[in-house]
Amino acid sequence: NRLSDGNWQRFNKREGIASSAIYGILEDEYGRIWASHGKGISVYDERSNRFTNYNVTHGLQAEDFNNGASFKNSEGRMLFGGPNGFNIFSPKEIWGNRYQPNIVLSKFTKFNQETFFHKPAHEVQSIELDYTDYVIGFEFAALDYTDPRRNRYRYKLMGFDPGWVEAQNVHQATYTNLAPGNYRFRVQGSNNDGVWNSEGLSIDVYVAPPWWATWWAYTLYVIIAAFVLYTLARLYKARLHRMEQARYSQQLEKLVTARTQELEKEVLGHKAAEKRLADSLDEKEVLLKEVHHRVKNNMQVISSLLNIQADSVDDERFVSLLTESQQRIKSMALIHENLYRSDDLLEINFNTYVEMLATGLLRFYRFDDLVVNLKTDVKNVFLDIDTAVPCGLIINELVSNSLKHAYVGRSGSGLITIKFHPIDDGSRYQFSVADDGIGVPEDFNIEDTPSMGLEIVRILTEQLDGTLTINNHHGTEFLIEFPGG
Repeated sequence: NRLSDGNWQRFNKREGIASSAIYGILEDEYGRIWASHGKGISVYDERSNRFTNYNVTHGLQAEDFNNGASFKNSEGRMLFGGPNGFNIFSPKEIWGNRYQPNIVLSKFTKFNQETFFHKPAHEVQSIELDYTDYVIGFEFAALDYTDPRRNRYRYKLMGFDPGWVEAQNVHQATYTNLAPGNYRFRVQGSNNDGVWNSEGLSIDVYVAPPWWATWWAYTLYVIIAAFVLYTLARLYKARLHRMEQARYSQQLEKLVTARTQELEKEVLGHKAAEKRLADSLDEKEVLLKEVHHRVKNNMQVISSLLNIQADSVDDERFVSLLTESQQRIKSMALIHENLYRSDDLLEINFNTYVEMLATGLLRFYRFDDLVVNLKTDVKNVFLDIDTAVPCGLIINELVSNSLKHAYVGRSGSGLITIKFHPIDDGSRYQFSVADDGIGVPEDFNIEDTPSMGLEIVRILTEQLDGTLTINNHHGTEFLIEFPGG
């Protein structure tokens, strides 16, 4: 009995104690109650509300103990006496059996007769059965021999049992009349102290269907049914065809004649429309070429005027502005010239354009003791005019900037590299202009630059919805990425 919340609580075998006839009771330093009785010693842990029972298999002098023969010394060691002597122990050194036993298949039977496999039963992982195997049985064991009688089991045939079957210390299961299909037989077991192996044993079981319920039998049934339906449908259709053939033949001839006449009229109409469309496209192509040609000529006129104006002024800063504007106009005029000469008036081959633009800039900026070489890597880049103009202006500004500032005070040779490629499967473009000159200052910020050319680069990059990155290693590289059309 135990007093809990003002009420007495009674413990008996249903709560797990081995015997309700108690001979001696002691409490250890952890608050656990140790009791001797006629079937060994039991300990109750209030925190887990669980009894653990010990018997001769755990080293007791006997199953039975003497009434009142119990003592606890100052060190906390307990002594219980019985007919064959006494047991003395320290509760804190008693931990019980913590071993988690392996669960194995020890025997498999059909019609209560053992079935042998090509390997030991405990190594079997799957079993195939015929539909005539009406009665099967599994025998299993928990591999813990401390007190095998107190080992416990529960099993479940997944696909058949709705839940676990508590088998207590019975280590076999029998099934009858299993329907064809796939099952999994699982067993969980514990040792004598209730330590369970939840993973346990798992065996796949397949019950083959009778031949008339196999997939190929059902396939044959479907084929036969389909053939019968198909034959009936063919016969019915042939009958309808014979009945309607005469009536449809006459109507069909009339429809064919009428449709032939309509098609002849449509063909003549399509040919006339195609001729008008071809004439219109030719006129528009001539007009578009004329537009590009005139725009190019007008820009060349503006460039010549700027050149004349530059020759008539003495202010070096003003002359520089005029020549820079002249180069920008030339870069745009070059785009229209390439479109005018191209077979495709909507797109420009940017490889040819970059070569012509950069070569023209190298001729314009000449040095006494320095030879600047050009390297281009532009492949498979075709741009419309709305994209080509800002890209051309950006390249013009960056190449001009490198020629004016990157090689100040330098002799020998220099290299300007221009790269332009589609990336991300053509959904974006990436191009760069790099030199091997003196580089930009460490505190350079393109957002706060007095250079009008670099300000134009920043504005045109935003117009392209692009990003601008400046790398200042062994020269200067301007790297621009923007989305494609």
